Amino acid sequence: MKNISIRVKLILLFILIKIIPLFIVIFIAYEGIISLERYLNDNRKNLFNENKEIILNTANKSIEDSIKYLDKKTQLSLERLSFEIANKVADFLYERDKDLLFLSKIDINQEILKNFYDVKNRDIILQEEYIYDDKNKKWTPKNKRQKIQREVTTATLKDNEKNFNYTDPIELKKKSIPIYKEVVYFDINGNEQYKVSSISNKLKNISNKKNTYINSENYFKEIQVLKKGEIYVSDVIGEYVGTKIIGPFTKEKAKKINIAFDPEKYAHAGKENPVGKEFEGIIRFITPVFKNGIKKGYISFALDHKHIMQFTDTSNPTSNYAIQTLPDPKNGNYAFMWDYEGKNISHVRDYFISGFDRNTGKRVIPWLSKDVAIKFENSKKDINEFLSTYPKFEEQSLQKKPNIKQLLEEGKVALDCRYLNFAPQCEGWMQVTKNGGYGSFVIFWSNVWKLTTAAAIPYYTGKYADSKRGFGFITIGANVEEFHAPANETKRSVTKILEEQTKNLKEVLAKNKFEVTSFIDSLIHELSIVTLIMIVLIIFISIFISKYITSKIEYILQGTKRSINNDILDISKIKTDLYFISEHVVELFSKKASEKHLKLIFNIDHKIPLCILTDGIRLRQVLSNLLSNAIKFTHEGKVSLNITLLEEKDNRCKIRFEIEDSGIGIPQEKLENLLKPFDQVDHKVNRQYEETRLGLSNCFHIIQALGSKMNTQSEKNVGSKFFFDLETKSCDDNLHISKSFLNHLKFKVTKEDSDLYHYIKRYLGLFGKETKEDEKPDIVICSCDKIKEQLNTMRDKYKHIPILILFEYEDEVKDFKLRENEHTLVLPFYASKVNDALKELLRKTKQIKKTSKEEIKYEAKVLVAEDNETNQELISNILDSMNIKYSIQGNGLKVLNEYKQNSYDLILMDINMPVLDGVESFKEIRKYEEENFLKQIPIIALTANAIKEDKERFLSLEMNEYLSKPINIDELKKVFNKYLKKR
Repeated sequence: MKNISIRVKLILLFILIKIIPLFIVIFIAYEGIISLERYLNDNRKNLFNENKEIILNTANKSIEDSIKYLDKKTQLSLERLSFEIANKVADFLYERDKDLLFLSKIDINQEILKNFYDVKNRDIILQEEYIYDDKNKKWTPKNKRQKIQREVTTATLKDNEKNFNYTDPIELKKKSIPIYKEVVYFDINGNEQYKVSSISNKLKNISNKKNTYINSENYFKEIQVLKKGEIYVSDVIGEYVGTKIIGPFTKEKAKKINIAFDPEKYAHAGKENPVGKEFEGIIRFITPVFKNGIKKGYISFALDHKHIMQFTDTSNPTSNYAIQTLPDPKNGNYAFMWDYEGKNISHVRDYFISGFDRNTGKRVIPWLSKDVAIKFENSKKDINEFLSTYPKFEEQSLQKKPNIKQLLEEGKVALDCRYLNFAPQCEGWMQVTKNGGYGSFVIFWSNVWKLTTAAAIPYYTGKYADSKRGFGFITIGANVEEFHAPANETKRSVTKILEEQTKNLKEVLAKNKFEVTSFIDSLIHELSIVTLIMIVLIIFISIFISKYITSKIEYILQGTKRSINNDILDISKIKTDLYFISEHVVELFSKKASEKHLKLIFNIDHKIPLCILTDGIRLRQVLSNLLSNAIKFTHEGKVSLNITLLEEKDNRCKIRFEIEDSGIGIPQEKLENLLKPFDQVDHKVNRQYEETRLGLSNCFHIIQALGSKMNTQSEKNVGSKFFFDLETKSCDDNLHISKSFLNHLKFKVTKEDSDLYHYIKRYLGLFGKETKEDEKPDIVICSCDKIKEQLNTMRDKYKHIPILILFEYEDEVKDFKLRENEHTLVLPFYASKVNDALKELLRKTKQIKKTSKEEIKYEAKVLVAEDNETNQELISNILDSMNIKYSIQGNGLKVLNEYKQNSYDLILMDINMPVLDGVESFKEIRKYEEENFLKQIPIIALTANAIKEDKERFLSLEMNEYLSKPINIDELKKVFNKYLKKR
């Protein structure tokens, strides 16, 4: 609302006052008409809806009962299937115990082990060959699977024909492979004596972990305590295979995450990546061998884990076919397996199986929930060390999120229920199998309701005897919707019949409704036309009245502005050092120009009187604002401040102030608005110039108050020029009397065609003149360019004469090595700066004594309260030049909060600020210091009101000092010298 003009606000206010009551009357009439229509329609619909609801509720109740029965039946069926698979796994593992104990009781040699290894084989089901289909963006079988076809598909006897159903087997490709990856006999010191292995036939000492499977087994110490007939059984040991894609491994997904489409390098994942690397692992079985009651050695089996995975990978829980060659993970209907602790040991997606790092011999990091991952990163510990003390099953919930960064960056997503806190079914499985039984529950997972079962694997050999869930547990996940698909189909049929019957009734109702609606629409149309005419009349009247009131308000505002301007002029006709003001402004912005690699050029006509009668504070504010804008919108090239004497007569002079840049320029349509007073501008100005327009509007008022007018020239992408002519009285025109400048020096210029010489030439005349060819100079002026050979030649030629080297940018000086007779001077150039450089050069060469004072540095931190962005920029530059640390806050409340939170040595407090002004903020700070027994911090009042009464008022409040804005650096240094600690 603050950007809306007064006139528009008046129009809106008048319209609201007149139109709202009109709308209320119309609304009441309209509601009465609509209520009548609603009453007639509702009576017709009620009877129809009641009959429809009775039929629909009866159908829904029947279907819901059917769904409940089907769900329960399927739940029990899948629980039983899980139980059967778990028992098959247990039976298979117990067979391994028998094999092991059998071998431990006979005399062992290499031939016996070889014969045993060769006869212990078992069939596995092989998957079909798959290829990637680029057209359909998915994996498809290379060859179509053959099914057994029968000629007669119905019952041959009439008595058997009702619901006659059959499922013929599908042709499965099988292969017989060894049950064990290796069979070994080793002595009590761990030295392998006899060995048959598909891993390595080299005899090793397995007491060394590096000689075990993938450097990850550490069983030698554990088996020392085994007694006769006791068996050691390990966890599943295998190298982890990772992925960076969960779901179908397609070219599109690989491209999206910026990896090559090399599915063979990543984990096998059923039909999602049928060509990936398969998880290969073992389960180690060991028992001691005794002779005459003395332990002589050990028999060791490495069970091929592929046989364990066959129990779950080939199971097809919800299909007509009980066995499958390759599961499809995306439909969610498959079986998988977990060990007794909750680590995944069999999954259709192999990257979910927990495994080891071959290089370290340690288990790889499991997939963590996001909250656990943050704690792990902050701990700076190894993952296994971190998890050894971390709580298990910590507040698992669907609200928690997985650590996706772990997937994308590391490709490690092994599942460990103990730390899978974004999957609460983990804790559910552990609860179901707590006593070694089986069961199930339904959970909302992956945006569908899924039934998930769990059945303990009743294998209790070795360490697995310590857990009632034995070796681990089998789980099956299935989509609930698929259980009651027949009931849903019945529901759809009933719904379709009901829709057809209601369609006919709706047509009858529609005819009656049309007649009522037509009459009401006609009535509303007539009412709308009358209302529209009344609104238009009100708007015209409001515009007329607002125009009259706005003109009166603008007249009052203009009078107020004239009064303010007169006040400024009355107190502003004081002596002003124009050279000091202009040089100070240029030096203030030289650092910012240098940071942007811009040339900052300062040209002043030295015929201009040193002292003029004008408001120096306001003049400096205008020049600072214009120079700040020029640097802000210039990205390369230069920015110039030119001050020229146009005419001088009878102690009066006319001076032109001009700021010119090579910046982005301003379009003509924007330029016209920029120079208007702020309250007269159409608020459609581009946001890019909004802040600049506010500053220029202030400049407009100040220059107008000083009796001048702002002029501008600008071209887009070329640059801008802002200038104004100031007529004033002079009070002193002798520069050399007022300034202690050097004079009568003789200069030698080495490169007169240099831009830098062009910029400094106008000032050299103040200090002396150029020498003739045969005359020895006091100082050599040299422009530093990119041709270093020419510079070095010049240096050798004038090695005994002081040399002043000119640079465009500050950063060029950093890498430049000066000789004893050399000094540097960087843009911008102005009289006092050139004078100081010449003095320093002559001092270095011992021609004059050092006269400049040591730069004072302060060891302090200052808090600044200032809401005006231009003033913030000025204060920042001043404090930066003094190497003082500071913080700037935009209102009194922020200053109070900042002071409470951090330590400062002094506060510069602007008086006029939003939210909490300077006086209120000052009082709150003193109150806070008193309540907390703190030493009072020096607080300096800042205000643009240069009135004696203001100074007395602020000091009477016990503020420490008072400064007027814009800040005079010398006055500020006096305050700092008084209150701040010097380095």
